[in-house]
Amino acid sequence: MTRPPGSSANDLWSAPIPVGQLTAGDLARPGVVFEHGGYLYRTTGSTAGQGGMGNTYLVAFRPVEGGAPLARDQAAVAKVFHGDYLRGMKSDPVVQRDAECAMRSLVAIAALQHPNILPLFISEPIVDNHLTVTPLQAGTLRQVVRPGCLSQRRRVELLASALRGLHAIHEAGFIHRDFTVHNVLVDAVMDSSYVFDFDLALGEADYRGKSYRELYQGRLIGSPGYSVAPETLESSLMDAEVTPLIDVFAVGGALFALFTDELPYGRTDDMWSLLLRVTEGAVLDGASRVVYPDSVPRVLRPIIERCLERNPDRRYAGVDRVIGELEAVMPELAREDLDDAPAVFKTMRFGDPDARVNAVFEARADASVTRELVGDVNAALDRVGYELRRAMGRVKEQAIFMAAPRPDLVARGDFPDTNTYPKLVTAIPMRNDPDPERTLDLWVGGYLPILRQARQGMLTPLYRVVHDEPCALLLLFSEYVDDVRFGPELDHLDLSLEEVFGLGYVVARQVRRLHARGMAHNNVCADSLLLKALRQARRVHPAMVGIVAPSFSAADMAEDVRRLALLVLSWLRPDRIQTSEAIHRARMADVRQRLESAADSADVRAIEEFIAVVADGLSVIDYNFGVLRETDGDLDAYALLLFSPTLYGRLWGLDR
Repeated sequence: MTRPPGSSANDLWSAPIPVGQLTAGDLARPGVVFEHGGYLYRTTGSTAGQGGMGNTYLVAFRPVEGGAPLARDQAAVAKVFHGDYLRGMKSDPVVQRDAECAMRSLVAIAALQHPNILPLFISEPIVDNHLTVTPLQAGTLRQVVRPGCLSQRRRVELLASALRGLHAIHEAGFIHRDFTVHNVLVDAVMDSSYVFDFDLALGEADYRGKSYRELYQGRLIGSPGYSVAPETLESSLMDAEVTPLIDVFAVGGALFALFTDELPYGRTDDMWSLLLRVTEGAVLDGASRVVYPDSVPRVLRPIIERCLERNPDRRYAGVDRVIGELEAVMPELAREDLDDAPAVFKTMRFGDPDARVNAVFEARADASVTRELVGDVNAALDRVGYELRRAMGRVKEQAIFMAAPRPDLVARGDFPDTNTYPKLVTAIPMRNDPDPERTLDLWVGGYLPILRQARQGMLTPLYRVVHDEPCALLLLFSEYVDDVRFGPELDHLDLSLEEVFGLGYVVARQVRRLHARGMAHNNVCADSLLLKALRQARRVHPAMVGIVAPSFSAADMAEDVRRLALLVLSWLRPDRIQTSEAIHRARMADVRQRLESAADSADVRAIEEFIAVVADGLSVIDYNFGVLRETDGDLDAYALLLFSPTLYGRLWGLDR
């Protein structure tokens, strides 16, 4: 760095401001000096990376008194939350609660001063955000193991060191909730490791005595495939009390990830498939379904499997037990450095970005999507670590694209999320929006919290909302789902009454989850009905997707009900009722008449009334459904069984 003529190193540290006067934007500008705790900090304007919740920047620091030469200034990492995350935190009580708990936990955990917990220099509110500053390290454990430069033993030793920090956290009454190799830092000589990133941490007072159902309230929290445990997803496990065993589960995922980019659940096409496998469990009472590549040492596999038990009570009782097991097998691990860098890392070729954007534009499905919009979306995606792949068309006038994590970031371990599945991205232009702040608040502060809480089965309909200011775009990220069919493909099928009413019941219950929170889907139609194949189980799972223009309008909720009725009627062939058992015909004719009434725009119906009509139809044609209905049984699961296997056969060719 060249200093101006006549200046000294000390001039660069002059006129410091108190940390409370700092803004998040100051971190992106070089030369801003602030003071805290007897130290001066100077911004460099350089980013250190970005994560799902915030951005990080490099800063230099030195003591207030004395002052070392510039070349000896030490480096640190300053982190602030994304503006979009802050907006969501203000309106989502669960996110707000967890953020407040995490801030309290962060300071208390740092006070433990454990050698394997990353030190904390600053954790303070600033003008428009919250600032944390920690020492700069060489990289995450994920980054240092990817090039294949560490032996089996060294990898496990570094993880075991971080586990000692995790154990200290548990002993002090905290849980991490997202322990992965991405959240372990390694020093420059690869001699020490530190657990860090306590954005999801909770103290004992915040979780003790609460169930996962009560604490999570339907949210997907953590890193799926690594730290997301079955008890946070599976309804039959959610009533268990929250304990540190959730972090023991995550340790199994971290051990596995030391040696491979694959997941313990094997290859999955999309996030939906992965979450279903997490729910089913990788290990059930000692019976393992873990899919191991040869690179995972056999001596570690029993340890991995005990951590990954679906039943928390069958896992190791504590992280200290895992450390003991690892120390016992350490002599059996190879000392020699590995040369296991994947070919994609050794021979990376990313192509010409301009040529890729041109190809996306030329292959667009809707001619109204302009070259300018494609370029803007590509630039906005690049800023959050994604690469534009396809222009899919429009839904309710909004352009839809497919994107995937940038392969160079994934290869280096620098992609800011463990979720590396492709995404569908709705691009909403905001340049001509008369009130862009209101639109942003609606999506980030209104719709997104509801959609996270009202996850439809295993499908998260909206994954992330990003406001890209340079291109004036609002980007709505949702999970791309592979191996699917859509509602119009049912038109040519002669569905049974069980299939019609079972499917109608499950879909209506999904829409009800939105209505119960005051939100209309506002795009209920055959094109929005997604049918996902679960090939191993030979079942199909439906989801009413296409949520690109939701609202809080009562009229739109009534329209949802009308469209649901029209959808069910479109599947219901008149001859199916006429050829049904004589004892049922009159009652089924009455159900059909009530459906037609619900489809009449002049007859406003609530979603509960519509569900009751469909449930009456199911009770007529299936005695067991009626019994379950009277005894408060699991109607959703039973209704799914009535159509899922046969519809899978019809749509995926087994009955044709």
